[in-house]
Amino acid sequence: MIFCSRVGCHIGGIAVNIFAYADDIVLSAPSWHALQDLLSLLDKCCKELGMICNTKKTKCMILNPTDKTKNVSQSVPHFTIDGHCLQFVNEFRYLGHIISNNLCDDADIKREIHNMYVHTNMLIQRFRKCSQHVKIVILRLTVSVCTVLHCGLISVVVL
Repeated sequence: MIFCSRVGCHIGGIAVNIFAYADDIVLSAPSWHALQDLLSLLDKCCKELGMICNTKKTKCMILNPTDKTKNVSQSVPHFTIDGHCLQFVNEFRYLGHIISNNLCDDADIKREIHNMYVHTNMLIQRFRKCSQHVKIVILRLTVSVCTVLHCGLISVVVL
């Protein structure tokens, strides 16, 4: 119902208004009014299915335009679902990635680098007592498995 509404951002003549994965949904709209219409449709769909939207976990974000002259208004009325106001945020985590309203991915890159250091240190600790020969065999096996699985990025760490 939401997809067929034709409300949303139009890309190549197609209304792109909903991204869904499991129980996570992102609604996308070019204006405040359009997004409120999508939220109302979402609420209607949920009620028809006997579901409710958790308004405590639902967040709103306005992506800041890169060209500040295209900013129409500095304030936006609150969005509502079933009469409940939704919280505005500057960034949130979606499917494990940090999305920010300034269209910058610095926080997500910092998080990924931190995770890489954590995992590298775990590997170093786990295999620190192994001989150099065993470490080389494990590294070769890891690289060959990643190659078979068509990994796009392989990080090599000398243990």
